[in-house]
Amino acid sequence: MNTQTSSAKNFRSMIDIITWNGSATPMFLFEEYSCLEESLKDDVKRYCIERGYIPFIDYDRNMRTWIFHSISHGDLIWKKPIAAKYEKLDHSRLGLELSLEKDFSEYLRSLGISIKTQVQCASGVADIVTENKIYELKHELNRSSLYSAIGQVLLYRESINPKADVAIVCSISRVPRLHAIVNGLGVEVLVWRKGYLNFRPV
Repeated sequence: MNTQTSSAKNFRSMIDIITWNGSATPMFLFEEYSCLEESLKDDVKRYCIERGYIPFIDYDRNMRTWIFHSISHGDLIWKKPIAAKYEKLDHSRLGLELSLEKDFSEYLRSLGISIKTQVQCASGVADIVTENKIYELKHELNRSSLYSAIGQVLLYRESINPKADVAIVCSISRVPRLHAIVNGLGVEVLVWRKGYLNFRPV
């Protein structure tokens, strides 16, 4: 028998191996693994979500690894002690995004554009909505937050105004090479500093 063919048939992904081909629960993963390599992180997320669980995994720059610190199912949430560290970071990011929303809203109003902020819709809460455009704000864009923002702003558009343009506004982007690709999908990516932005605001 061809050795390569045999190896291919016997190959199993790491997520298959550690969950015994899908027989383990997401809670098993949560209890057994705190540190995840980049190659495994996305598989763990997908495995949990497919089974109705939402995993919370953050990158720790000091430890240089992904930390699986919390998981939720329905109205329940389980947290490891280290989760407190990332909750503090979430509060910090929230403060920065609120500041971005305030400054960017003032900028749009200074151009004579009528806006609404924190607009509730069937898909969630849109950060800024004008007559012709919907904005999702993120203080910092990385791959994960960019992908999340794309999904959010597209869903908001379907719920609020399917004909509206959409944009993601950030203060910092770690993934500038992806901007053109995202723009090609019809989602504008804007890096904004207070008092400066090169874009069509309406």
